[in-house]
Amino acid sequence: MRLDGVDVRWPGAAEPSLKDVSLTIPAGSHVAIVGPSGAGKSTLLALLLGFLSAEKGSAQVPDKVAWCPQEPQLVSTTIRENLRLGSPDASDEILKQALTDAGLGHWTDRLDSLVGMVSGGEADRLALARALLAAPQADLVILDEPTAHLDVPTAKAVLSGLAQNLKGRTLVHVTHRPEEAADADMVIRVDAGRVA
Repeated sequence: MRLDGVDVRWPGAAEPSLKDVSLTIPAGSHVAIVGPSGAGKSTLLALLLGFLSAEKGSAQVPDKVAWCPQEPQLVSTTIRENLRLGSPDASDEILKQALTDAGLGHWTDRLDSLVGMVSGGEADRLALARALLAAPQADLVILDEPTAHLDVPTAKAVLSGLAQNLKGRTLVHVTHRPEEAADADMVIRVDAGRVA
C-alpha cells in the first residue's frame, strides 16, 4: 500500500482529518498504528478500507480487506452464522479453529448457540474469529483495537496466536498498548492529522 501526499476529509467537515500523508506499507508486514484519540487513526483506517477516498494526492489501497472493527457488530443468531459472515462456506472444523485462534476455544461446542448476551471481550474475540476466517481471501487484515476489552495475559495469548495465523499477510493493527506496538515490523504514529 502506498499513500503519496494524501489529504482525507470526512463528508461535511470543514478541514481534512489527515493532511499530506505519505507512507508505504510493504506487503506481508505487521504495522501498528498508535496515537491519541481524535488524532486521525479512524480516518486512516477508513481510507484503507475504501470508505473514504483521497481528496488530494494518490492512494494505492487493497481491493479486499478483512476487518475486525473496534465496535463489533454481531447478529442475533447462532455463533456459526456470525462466523460464516467471514467465510460463508467454512466447515465446522474451520469455524472451531477460528474460535480457538481468537481465544474462544471453550465455545467450539456451542456453534448452534444463540449469541445472546456476551461480554465486550467475547464480542471482540468473536469478531476477530470472523476476520480470521475472511483473511485468506484478503489482501489486508485490519484489526481496530482487538484487545481493548481483554486483560493483558489474554490479549498477549490472542495476539501470539494471530501472529502465527497471519504470517505473510499484511496486517494493520490499531492499539493503545505500547507492548503490542513493540511487536510490529513498523509503527505508524498518527497525531493531529499527521502521520510519522
